[in-house]
Amino acid sequence: MSRISEKKNEFKCGIESNKRAIKLLSEISPHLVLCEIMNGIIKGVFPFVEITFSAMIINELAGERNVNNLVRLVLFSICSLLLLGVLRELLNKIITAKKETFDERHEIFLNNYSYNMDFQKIEDSDTAELRDRIEGIMDTESGGLKIISTYLGELCQNAASVIIACSICFKMLFCFDISSDKHPWITSHWFTMAFLFVLVVCIYGTAFFSRKMKKKMFQATMEGTKYNRYICYYLWEYLDDNMYAKDIRIFDQSEIVTREMEEKGFKAWVGIFKACEKLEKKYGGLNSFLSAIMSGIVYIFVTLRALAGTISIGNVVKYYGTITELIRAISGIAVTITAINNNNLYLNLVFEYIDYGKDVHEGTEEVHPKKDGTYEFEFRNVSFKYTGTDEYALKNLSFKIKDHERLAVVGMNGSGKTTMIKLLCGFYQPDEGYITFNGTDIWKLDYKEYKKLFSVVFQDFRLLGFSVGENVTVSHKYDNQRVWDVLEKVGIKNRVEQLEYQLDNSVYKQFDDRGVDISGGEEQKIAIARALYRNAEVYILDEPTAALDPESEYEIYSKMNEITQGNTVIFISHRLSSCCYSDNIIVFHKGEMVQNGKHDELLKDEKGKYFELWNAQSQHYKDEEVIEA
Repeated sequence: MSRISEKKNEFKCGIESNKRAIKLLSEISPHLVLCEIMNGIIKGVFPFVEITFSAMIINELAGERNVNNLVRLVLFSICSLLLLGVLRELLNKIITAKKETFDERHEIFLNNYSYNMDFQKIEDSDTAELRDRIEGIMDTESGGLKIISTYLGELCQNAASVIIACSICFKMLFCFDISSDKHPWITSHWFTMAFLFVLVVCIYGTAFFSRKMKKKMFQATMEGTKYNRYICYYLWEYLDDNMYAKDIRIFDQSEIVTREMEEKGFKAWVGIFKACEKLEKKYGGLNSFLSAIMSGIVYIFVTLRALAGTISIGNVVKYYGTITELIRAISGIAVTITAINNNNLYLNLVFEYIDYGKDVHEGTEEVHPKKDGTYEFEFRNVSFKYTGTDEYALKNLSFKIKDHERLAVVGMNGSGKTTMIKLLCGFYQPDEGYITFNGTDIWKLDYKEYKKLFSVVFQDFRLLGFSVGENVTVSHKYDNQRVWDVLEKVGIKNRVEQLEYQLDNSVYKQFDDRGVDISGGEEQKIAIARALYRNAEVYILDEPTAALDPESEYEIYSKMNEITQGNTVIFISHRLSSCCYSDNIIVFHKGEMVQNGKHDELLKDEKGKYFELWNAQSQHYKDEEVIEA
């Protein structure tokens, strides 16, 4: 009884999964499901129109041979088949066009959900692996959402075939009042029942072997999806990306990368493909044998009925073709249902991924300044560790960021500076303690409004392959004068003016041959200009001068000090040149705040971390001056 209940629950879950999948599919590619269903019905009807008219024409030729009737039948046949053929071709073209763009639409669909996920999940390796499996399944097996419309079309085609075939064959198979004087056993219900029994056994065998083959092939390919990460990364991201071209050539990386793909990706898939080929030969051979038996049985049954005089010569063609189509359709339904059940596992991966976005924090409280119009952020005993590790990235962090304050956060690489910024921006939630904005826990605030407070230049920022103006404004429409103003403030206006198309000139050449490749320092200046254009309350520069020389570094900091008057500015850096412009300095070491104060105060503590870092870096700058001299 428990097994029956389990099957019922599995069936219900399958129905719900596919209902949800159809809804999502309609979002990705509207009307694709409808087109597939209509196309499937037409495919199901088409062979019976052909069979029926052929039988009628043969009967007319074997009977009265009336020319008018023959012409009428031929014309009806041609017109019907032509109409169905035109509709089928039209729907095929629409379906093909929609499926050609499906992969891109599917990618956008997943990206929209990933955009709404909590950032912590985005950076989780399990999330990345899940995304790779979804895309790998779609590429190798066309599984997941992509195949649902095809399965629905096949079900509708086979269902239409079964209904039409049964209605055609009903009289011949189940009207037992028709008898033959010469061979009464041929028209007996026992003979018919024996014929149907053998036919059902063969159909069941065909469906059973097909389902078994599909299931084993599914399991094999499901196992293979874990290898897609290696192939996708190295083949389509690394070897195909111009950013890595210099390293690949200088260090002759192509050989080791190719071997890595072969060992961890291609060889595994070759083994899977060979296993699938063996399964096709084994079960395909058994199905071919059963199909030959069924064809022979049907042919004998229909021929005997014709010899007994119960059906005409034309109907021999009709019933033979109809029963053959019926067998194909029933087997097809069984195979399609098996494929749908297997695909439910793929769908569950998609649902798991998009459901991640449902857990995103959504506060409701308004973001507003204090009564005097000022802002204040506070870390209260904040501790945090990344998923999958027991080591704290930040430990017992407590400090305030006041309105209009210039705060420098310094420390060695890996000391927790960037992690602190991610928590402040609401990307992560502290494991212990909390962060407040004007006394309210930031996780209770409306996040869309809260993030508008910040304009950030991250150390791993990215520019887009768009125009300079679009990169600065993140928009196709913008105020040209404002763009020139921020470009001038960061010291890159002259460089942009020298470009052929100036603000309309594309950055990089991936999508535009007229684009320009710019240096790392120029990229960083455009990224800072983008932050300034946003005109937020709080500016955060995470290692903003990492790609700049000391002279450009000084220029950026002095300009930022000048142009951000009236705003809160947070400088994150392992260099200490930003400290000269800061009202307060926080020193990080191994995830903890070890010092806090002004530049002169911190230098007085000769045993402190700040004194150690300042001495080391001041010596470095002196050495550079000597070299340049």
